[in-house]
Amino acid sequence: VATPGRLSDHLAETYLSRRKFSDIVSSTKIVVLDEMDSLLDLGFKRSILKILSCMPRQERRQTLLFSATLPPAMNEVMKLVMSEGFERVVCVDETDVKSHTNSRVDQSYIVLKSMDDYISLLAHIVHLNMLEDKKFKLLVFFPTTKLVTFFAEYFQSVLDVPVFKLHSRMSQSSRQRGSAAFRKSSGSVLFTSDVSARGECYTERTHRFFANQPRILVSRGRLP
Repeated sequence: VATPGRLSDHLAETYLSRRKFSDIVSSTKIVVLDEMDSLLDLGFKRSILKILSCMPRQERRQTLLFSATLPPAMNEVMKLVMSEGFERVVCVDETDVKSHTNSRVDQSYIVLKSMDDYISLLAHIVHLNMLEDKKFKLLVFFPTTKLVTFFAEYFQSVLDVPVFKLHSRMSQSSRQRGSAAFRKSSGSVLFTSDVSARGECYTERTHRFFANQPRILVSRGRLP
């Protein structure tokens, strides 16, 4: 299990029992490409194709590709990495209105004229939603670990508002404990990086906020 960059480094430099790592992967039977749409967005297409060139050809291996979205570039990639006649499994029927979660959720956004208002406005929005619903469960996404840490400390130390936090620099066990505690809690706030968009599901949340610049973030969570 590896990221494209780290795996490329191993293919170029690593030896195991005096064997080049690239020689070892040349007999790979199964390849799994997960979060492929995100990998393409991050510009890893060339790296992935180079990695796969060290492995058996498509017809001599099993390739599993998973993607939450199907952008136009995905069709081109699938032709390059999948064997001929591959089976496509679509888990969401785009013609089914019930699957269009964006049309079933109230959404709004605020454009700040100055980042000087960033901290005070976010604090005001969170506090306002806490007052509106005693059983509030707020999930707030930040773009970086530093912002998660900063706001968690600010809310707890300055505003005296207890919050849960999750980010990629925490150990897996710590993230699991924090996630489980937030899931079981009532009247709680979770500050997190997009690590919570990967496989986490908080079905009882009342509000979700994205405290960052506009971008695409696919969250695999069901509607509350």
